[in-house]
Amino acid sequence: MEQLEACHKFILPIWERWTDGNPAVRRLIECSSADPNTYDERFRLLLNTTAELSRHSDGVGIRAALAAASACCNAYIGVPDERFRTVCARAAALDRAARGELQG
Repeated sequence: MEQLEACHKFILPIWERWTDGNPAVRRLIECSSADPNTYDERFRLLLNTTAELSRHSDGVGIRAALAAASACCNAYIGVPDERFRTVCARAAALDRAARGELQG
């Protein structure tokens, strides 16, 4: 499975769950513009959004969202699949932990 497709299927739900549906990840992974500046703008928006999130919270849900954003950034720049899978696994593990905290 291609990395951006995997982000859409598995990682986007993690991001949206813990950011109340913030569109930054979706905008990056669904970008289909022919203009490379559009991709760069969306990438910078995601980086700024994650910086803002990390300043305001340190909960496991936010860490899951940040790991999800990291996975999408890795897909965006085209890291090797092994590295991508590692980052995705971290996001999924943090997501499970955060959901476990909510269930108490």
